[in-house]
Amino acid sequence: MSLKIIAPLALVAAGATAHLVQRELHQRQQNEVATVRNQLDWITLLSTHPDLAKLWCPKDVEVEDFVASLNANAQLCMLLLRYKLGVIRGNELRFTAESIMRNKHVQRYWELFSPVRRGEAEAAGDRKYSRFMGALEDAYDLVATAPKATREPAVA
Repeated sequence: MSLKIIAPLALVAAGATAHLVQRELHQRQQNEVATVRNQLDWITLLSTHPDLAKLWCPKDVEVEDFVASLNANAQLCMLLLRYKLGVIRGNELRFTAESIMRNKHVQRYWELFSPVRRGEAEAAGDRKYSRFMGALEDAYDLVATAPKATREPAVA
């Protein structure tokens, strides 16, 4: 075969490969969005129906605290999605994690459920999820050791 035939074929193959890789990435992103949407729908259902929340509430936690924790979970789910989609990363992730973690309900959620989130990250074997968890752990450690006056942002 001559170079005149091989070169165009190689270009077509490279283009097709790039298209397949892009399509696979897009499918993974769509799956992430659908998964988070399902999680947020579940959180909304439990948050708006305390009788259902009571069925899922840990024994040593009041239903009202559990519902507040669910709302904190929703915030963290949305942050994780933004991170996984590449909308937020690096210093912006750390800044946002710290800002969210300043909320007392998010801190309480983290105290109650961070072992579950860590287990999910380990089971997933996902480096990106592990880095996200590291950012949350660092934010919690920073906020938990901060003076009380700087923990909760002022409400305007």
